[in-house]
Amino acid sequence: MAEGELMVGADYACGWMPRCILLTPNNSHGQWLERIRSAVTEAGFEFVFVQDRSQSPMVGPDKRVILSCDPDFLAPSPDAHVTVIVTDVVSALRQTEVLTGASRHDGVVDASKLILKAIQFPATRRYYDSDEPEKLLEVLPDVWVERPAALALDRPTPIESAAAEAFGIYEVAGMAPGARATLRAPLFEFDERQTVNLDDVNLDTMGGPRWLLRGPGISLPAGEWQFSVTFGLNEDAARHRYALDYGDIEDLQRVEIHTKREGRFKITAVCSWIKSTKADLRIVLCEGSMGGQFRFDTAEVLCLKRF
Repeated sequence: MAEGELMVGADYACGWMPRCILLTPNNSHGQWLERIRSAVTEAGFEFVFVQDRSQSPMVGPDKRVILSCDPDFLAPSPDAHVTVIVTDVVSALRQTEVLTGASRHDGVVDASKLILKAIQFPATRRYYDSDEPEKLLEVLPDVWVERPAALALDRPTPIESAAAEAFGIYEVAGMAPGARATLRAPLFEFDERQTVNLDDVNLDTMGGPRWLLRGPGISLPAGEWQFSVTFGLNEDAARHRYALDYGDIEDLQRVEIHTKREGRFKITAVCSWIKSTKADLRIVLCEGSMGGQFRFDTAEVLCLKRF
């Protein structure tokens, strides 16, 4: 921890926060913290990095600048200056795992939730990589911070690479219609009875009705969204009925699938929701099977309309 940096948390009962900075998790996290800490302490403020809810009340004038990667730990006062920095979201998974302790699929869920909350958090100033090419960011009035260069992930795991591709949907400012995420195999959970090669996902359908794959549980804002899945069936697998469950994880919609022939297929479905939600899709085997091969290629989610 850098000198002058306090690792504490926010307890709303302690009072409101007059100066807040919300930073999305990213691979240059340490450099961002050091540069912001240096700038705000030089300006006469106290830098506080918030990771939990255990802060003591302030005594006397509040000179704190509270920085967090989780908006749930921030309680801006009504007239607070709030800066949100949405940066290098494609690298968010690794730093999220450090901050929350979640890993793999739970880490993907947490990372996407933190990014979307930052995008939607009320702010005085909001910076995106895509629309703010300037290197100097004004994080407080007359307090400037030089944007650090994005650091490439060192030896990314398959799920980190897949998350980076999916999280590109958050790079579009406002997540306007046309924003899309490609959802590749490492983001999904598969039938736990089978060993899956994530580079070539072929699932044996033998057995009773069950889900064959599910995921990724990423957070998406209110709007109309299109889900699509590309998959293949051999002759034996094509005899059986399947279903695509998709949309809000708490209220999944269903499209039945019965191809009756082998081949490669793409199924597309649309749904909408009026508030931000955790989105999921699942492929379900709807009846018992004596065997067959189901091949998963890829999935995609596309924003059609924002509410």
